[in-house]
Amino acid sequence: MANVCVDKMNSKNEQFDVGGPDILPQNKLAELALKAWDKKIKIIHLPDWIRKAIIWGLRTLTSSKTYGPYEFFLTAMASDNIAPRYGTHKLEDFFKESVKNKKDE
Repeated sequence: MANVCVDKMNSKNEQFDVGGPDILPQNKLAELALKAWDKKIKIIHLPDWIRKAIIWGLRTLTSSKTYGPYEFFLTAMASDNIAPRYGTHKLEDFFKESVKNKKDE
């Protein structure tokens, strides 16, 4: 990621999409995280109306400071976020290393 940032430093007012070396749909991300912790892979999908109702409720009952992060997370989780492939560091390796470090603490 740092290489992309340095490469694009002189580009003004441009947005660049960048992903890792693998394309990972939401289900695969969850599987990798669960595998890293040696957990049973069980992914539950809630109907989209529940996600929308939660966002509506948060917007109605809380301030933007409160609902903003939740809305971002729930919106991002609603679809696969795929960007052009870049780099060599794999998320699966990061998950495994993070779990190992956490267990060593």
